[in-house]
Amino acid sequence: MTEKGEDYADWSREALVQHLQAVSASRDRFADLFELAPLAYVICDIRGTVRRANAEAGRQLGISPDELTQRPLADLLLGRGGTALGEFLQHLYAGGGETSVNLPMRGLRGGVATLSVKGRVAPDPQSGEPLARLTLEDISHLKEAQLMQQRANRALRALNATNQAVRWAEDEGVLLDEISRFLVKDAGYVLAWVGEPNYDAERSIQVRSVSGDGGYLQAIEDRFTWDARGGRPGPFASVMHSGKPVLISDIGQDPAFEPWREEALAHGLHSVLVLPLRREERPFGALAIYAGDVDSFDAYEMGLLCRLADELANGLVALRAREARERAERERDRLRELLNATPDLVSIAEPDGCIRYVNPGALRLVGLPPEADVVGRYAWEFHTDWSVELLRQEGIPTAVREGVWQGETALLDVHRGEIPLSQVLVAHRGEDGQVEALSTMARDLTELRRHQGELERSRRLVTMGELSSVLAHQLNQPLAAATNFAEGALNRLDRGEVDKLRYGLEQIRTNTHKAGRIIWDIRNFLSGGELQLRLIDLNQLIHSLVPSMQQARRQSGYRVKLALADELPGVSCDPILVQECLTNLFHNAVESMEATDTCEDPAKRITIGTRLAGAESVEVYVSDRGKGLPAGLREELVQPLFTTKSGGMGLGISVCRSIVEAHEGRFWATENRAGAGTTFHFTLPLTVALEQKEGAPDGE
Repeated sequence: MTEKGEDYADWSREALVQHLQAVSASRDRFADLFELAPLAYVICDIRGTVRRANAEAGRQLGISPDELTQRPLADLLLGRGGTALGEFLQHLYAGGGETSVNLPMRGLRGGVATLSVKGRVAPDPQSGEPLARLTLEDISHLKEAQLMQQRANRALRALNATNQAVRWAEDEGVLLDEISRFLVKDAGYVLAWVGEPNYDAERSIQVRSVSGDGGYLQAIEDRFTWDARGGRPGPFASVMHSGKPVLISDIGQDPAFEPWREEALAHGLHSVLVLPLRREERPFGALAIYAGDVDSFDAYEMGLLCRLADELANGLVALRAREARERAERERDRLRELLNATPDLVSIAEPDGCIRYVNPGALRLVGLPPEADVVGRYAWEFHTDWSVELLRQEGIPTAVREGVWQGETALLDVHRGEIPLSQVLVAHRGEDGQVEALSTMARDLTELRRHQGELERSRRLVTMGELSSVLAHQLNQPLAAATNFAEGALNRLDRGEVDKLRYGLEQIRTNTHKAGRIIWDIRNFLSGGELQLRLIDLNQLIHSLVPSMQQARRQSGYRVKLALADELPGVSCDPILVQECLTNLFHNAVESMEATDTCEDPAKRITIGTRLAGAESVEVYVSDRGKGLPAGLREELVQPLFTTKSGGMGLGISVCRSIVEAHEGRFWATENRAGAGTTFHFTLPLTVALEQKEGAPDGE
């Protein structure tokens, strides 16, 4: 009988020899193929004991074929690999046909490898015993490739979702919530959150959005900071300071995560990738993504997630820019409503005067209809000649140099009538520092000047009325008495009673002297009456007086510049009268400068100064930049009722001189250099006692 149960009884010897030689050659060829095959082959029994292994099997399993023979294959497997192998063999021997199983084994370079095992049961050619013929294949690299593909796919899905969310999101919060939710729910990460730094003392972190196990963030709330001082910075702090991504592959081992390690591991967090959200290469926040496995982020996945963070940052920047633009548009609309409602003139022009914008108030001011189009025309067309000159010579250069200029100009209405203005000119600069536009705000002074004129006329009328009342009341009695005596004397003269005229003439003389005394008393009253002398600090007196001066003239914009001498001796004077003198000279200077078409002092300053005038007196001066005094008046400042102002009474300078002379001082005026205005001077003696000047006219 043969191995297969064949009956060779009828075979000839030669045929049998030939058959046996053929079988032997076949076995040799099988042995050669088994040993030289590029696949790993193992033959084992139902218990998993290796009967035979080829060289490739020894290479993959890390053991020589001889050492592997008669050894249980389960010894080389890890974990439940032995149990899985036994179940696989039982399945094969039960007639389950050719099948396969993946088994964990110790890798040749350490770690865990995956062994794919396929097999079938066949009888041994020599003994006829049914044995399992297994092919082995290390598929660890395939598993790694599949894992990398899975990671890349989840990152790619997250990136695509971010692109869509950025494209359609209308709100910053909705965008952040959508991205963090997708990273956890769809991409399979354990935790994702977006934070921005708070620049407070604690360097706390503001969490804008979170998805996943939020209990971790609550557990570390007291240590949730981006402060890098006094220790090793955490991943968020490192991102905010460097602007670069931070990867912690093993939270359980990385020292940078020590302050939060215990809570992270308790919540199943084993690796984290923190990505910067940048605007113009500077981080303004970060996206943190946590995974449940160690070494969960490979290079390709990180690249996709970095792109995701950049797309998210761009989306946030775009949304914030849109919100800022919409906010600016709302503010612009409100400003436009305000400009349209104001009655004052508001306009914007190019530096050369070409008009960009005017509000309805400007059109109404010059008498143009609301639909009039003046954009593209030049502002000089609407100004008076002297205003154009003032703006070109002073206004625009000052605004360009200092940013703003204020002064009084005038417009021309449609009928070429002059409209006085209080104008403010503001220069706007571009990024290169050059002036791009000039804004004008102006108020019509017509009504103000009319009211001021009426007030001035009323004041003069009141003053004249009071003076007239005083004179009328005081002079009425002596003049009436003198008139009565004159009539009586005339009657006696008609009756020839010459010897009785003396008494009447004496009474006429007495009453006319009395009228003269009244005139003197009025003059003495106007000059201050009896002096109330005190030793004062003249500089301190001037300092205390300046605010009230400027307050009285606050509409005009003129200011006082002080030039006071240091360590000035005390002066004995009546402070009330000296104040009255200084106030009168200040108002006189303001009115002189207001009456000048082209004031040479752009700062609108009036100078008040003090200095020693020899060893016995102190000099005080008030200097303006107005049109000055006529030469004749500078020489004689006591001409009664003489004035250079329209509507003036001509009493101010005379009263000032009377006050100074009452203090035994000297009063005079000088012309400033180049004829620009006048300076009034007066001196006060340093004596501690002054005698009141006495005396009165004797009459005629």
